Amino acid sequence: MTQNGHSASAIVISCIDPRLVRNLPDAIRRAFGIEAYYSVSVKGGAKSVSEEDSQEVVLANLRLAVDGGVHTVIVLTHADCAAYKAEGRRFFSGEEERAFHFGELQAAMAVVRRRFPAVEVLSGFVLLEPVSLHIERVGQSETPRILTGAQH
Repeated sequence: MTQNGHSASAIVISCIDPRLVRNLPDAIRRAFGIEAYYSVSVKGGAKSVSEEDSQEVVLANLRLAVDGGVHTVIVLTHADCAAYKAEGRRFFSGEEERAFHFGELQAAMAVVRRRFPAVEVLSGFVLLEPVSLHIERVGQSETPRILTGAQH
């Protein structure tokens, strides 16, 4: 997509949580190798892709980007997400939370793939650490890995 001298080949759907904002560009670069991307911030990230009440707004943003030449969609969720807590969702362990989010990411990826079969769909689970931001890639053919984006 090129408008007014800017372009990006990807769009990232992430949560509105302000803890993501500062470090997300570096973490996206490290995890996915993408320097420039369009961003859609919505409650819960992948959560809003899968839920009918918010899905159409997210998909309308994706349609605009895809029609403009974007060929990669990255869907994210993150640990300690208030959007899930607001629904009463609680986790007894990090592994339980991770497994839940992996399921959420798979569901969101399926929605995007059904609507936009020609685009590459990637996903990641963001871990908010005290001194770094990590994205674990999910749903890839390769073994999931955790990559670090240092805080600035």
